[in-house]
Amino acid sequence: MRGGKGAKGLPLAEIRELMKDGRVHIDLGVVFTPDGGTHYYKETANGRSKVMVEVETSSGLDLTCRLATRPTWYIPTPGTVVIVAIPMGQIEHCPSIVGILDSGDADEEIGTDKTLVSSEVTYVVKAPAIKHGENADQAVVRGDDQHAALNDFLGALEQYIQGIGPIVDPPVPPAPVGPKTIALQAAITVMKAAQYLSSKVKTE
Repeated sequence: MRGGKGAKGLPLAEIRELMKDGRVHIDLGVVFTPDGGTHYYKETANGRSKVMVEVETSSGLDLTCRLATRPTWYIPTPGTVVIVAIPMGQIEHCPSIVGILDSGDADEEIGTDKTLVSSEVTYVVKAPAIKHGENADQAVVRGDDQHAALNDFLGALEQYIQGIGPIVDPPVPPAPVGPKTIALQAAITVMKAAQYLSSKVKTE
């Protein structure tokens, strides 16, 4: 009514809170490389870094998504199908890659009795310690220093074996090879094989 008291305004903040969609929407996407750019980059803020990846979703959105797959930092390559979580259904809330839908061709060594880790790039394990169970058949050799030390030891052992025999002047034909020398030579062969295999595993 004219001259009457104005009506109370609507509580917009409360209405927005009631209408807010608290669900997390999931979408599929494909990693792609935008024109003139790269498919991923590192972003640093407040002293912390995160990996951002370019994704085109199945609904046609081009999104820059945070890689949220810690502790396995695998940056998906272009063409990889990923699972994207969109908080509250709003893309401005920094969508996140929460999983890799495809893992490439199935390896022939896949089985229910083991866990297979397969990668087309260098696989680096970075941890305070690496432990193995009681039934492990071999330990993991750590770092380049240990490889170098074992190489030096094998070289010195080979020199020692070659030097076994009487040292006289003038030289005489070498003495027959004894069982200890044969055992040392066999040990060197085994150690070289172990050194070769262990060189394929590097930890930091």
